[in-house]
Amino acid sequence: MYNHGFRQERSGSCAVVRRWREGSSYESREVTGTEELHETNRHCNLRINSMTTDFDEIPVIDFEQFLNGNMEEKIKTAKTIGEACRNVGFFYLKNHGVSKQLTEDAMAQSKRYFALPLDVKMKQAVRGQPYDDGRGYSPIFVENFSDKKGDFKEIFDFSLEMKEDDPLIKQGGKLYGPNRWPELPGFREVLYDGYFSAMIELARQLARAFALALDLPEKYFDSLTEKPLTETILIYYPPQKLDKPLDPNSVGKWKSKDESVVFILKKREFESVK
Repeated sequence: MYNHGFRQERSGSCAVVRRWREGSSYESREVTGTEELHETNRHCNLRINSMTTDFDEIPVIDFEQFLNGNMEEKIKTAKTIGEACRNVGFFYLKNHGVSKQLTEDAMAQSKRYFALPLDVKMKQAVRGQPYDDGRGYSPIFVENFSDKKGDFKEIFDFSLEMKEDDPLIKQGGKLYGPNRWPELPGFREVLYDGYFSAMIELARQLARAFALALDLPEKYFDSLTEKPLTETILIYYPPQKLDKPLDPNSVGKWKSKDESVVFILKKREFESVK
């Protein structure tokens, strides 16, 4: 997904982004309370009506009853999510089952990776790799979805781990393949075995909520999430000086379209742009 993450003007920032295929755009606001929040964008190939309702805030939805409640409670939560999708397009999700410690560990690993020398990170470079799967490292200005210079950011992408002899790869399926991991002890274990796996499960539960919101059986979409085209992106926006006008060719992320089913973004504790 693109148009994601955060940019901090004075001191570089990292973001851990979860995407269920392509594209998204956010404006963040502060939420009162101490709950761990994720912001979710549901731009529906499935939604029935376009957004027509005015709103003045992004709703906060408690996912606890959907994860642990009875069917009546699940449907009630799902309908709330459906209303947010149709009328707002975004919502904050709390009590979603992904621990604060796990997300903090993932963020720490992201910072650890981007602090490596460029020549070390380029060993995982996306370009020139097989499978055409977009996995690995991309330096500043490589991602470009505009007529400008490119995005002023570094990224590291990884997806569902698949072996080279997987039937989908043998059949020429694009965007599938093995991940390219750096030689950092604990990096893969925290980010893939821990964070990625937890977010995959959360996305699957959201797919079930979407099904109930559409008056479909809860597990209607389960068969479509067995080997999903899902991706996690680590993003680093290098600091930019404020003592001179911003170079129009050095924007952290240019506007792009959302073509995803669902996009989940970890909320940070400082003000952000899209």
